[in-house]
Amino acid sequence: MATFRKLSNGKYRADVRKNGSFIQAKTFNTKQQAEEFSASLESSIDSILRLKPKKIKKLSPAKVEELGGKWLFKKLGVELEFMTFDQLATEYMLQWTGKDHNQVYRALYWRDTFDGLPIKSITPKLVKKAVKDFSETKSFATDGTGNKSNKTRSSNTVIRYKAVLSAMFRYAIREDYLKENPVDNVFVQATPNKIERYLSDEERMQLLAECKNSTWNKMHLLVLLAITTGMRKSELMGLRWNDIDFNKGLAKLTDTKNGESRNNP
Repeated sequence: MATFRKLSNGKYRADVRKNGSFIQAKTFNTKQQAEEFSASLESSIDSILRLKPKKIKKLSPAKVEELGGKWLFKKLGVELEFMTFDQLATEYMLQWTGKDHNQVYRALYWRDTFDGLPIKSITPKLVKKAVKDFSETKSFATDGTGNKSNKTRSSNTVIRYKAVLSAMFRYAIREDYLKENPVDNVFVQATPNKIERYLSDEERMQLLAECKNSTWNKMHLLVLLAITTGMRKSELMGLRWNDIDFNKGLAKLTDTKNGESRNNP
């Protein structure tokens, strides 16, 4: 309910209350302006109070502002629940069961980028800018110092990071936190690797000879297997005798990067 009072300076003050509780007061030059303000605010109040709890949980920050803003919800005693991106990142990584440890670093990068933002406020435009900023920054050095190198990130690196971000939002959709993936329409042009480096026969023999001189007696075997099978280091290190089928010449790999088992010649 709104009340209006003419002030000594000729202006009009509108006081809006709901069920006896003060909501907001504002002063205007004319009574008509005060009435229009009050009518608009009371309409927003009625709209908010008609919302069911399930609907309130699905409100986006933009819709909350459209209805009057967070302050009005608070005045009316209506609690809002916004999942922030850092909450989503934590939840996503807790359920993730993949083997690629780089997935963690990529997810952490996006967590730091969108930290504190409600996931419903992250638009395709915002994602596009974040991906562009990532692509234009220098990559990290490989010396373990955490410093930046002089190399710009390759488009393939950007694509891998974008894929992780998209996976996080797909998880949010599966859990009914979101309806659409803001990464879907963000495009990154892939570029082919310009350098393909293979060992020459001489280099390969020299490498294996040096491995035989290693203080670790399994170094030669490990490198020889890597060269002849194409298996990753983690796959080779995880091999056990019962994983080997000598009759068929196969190694059964159960702990692979993508979490799926396979037979490797």
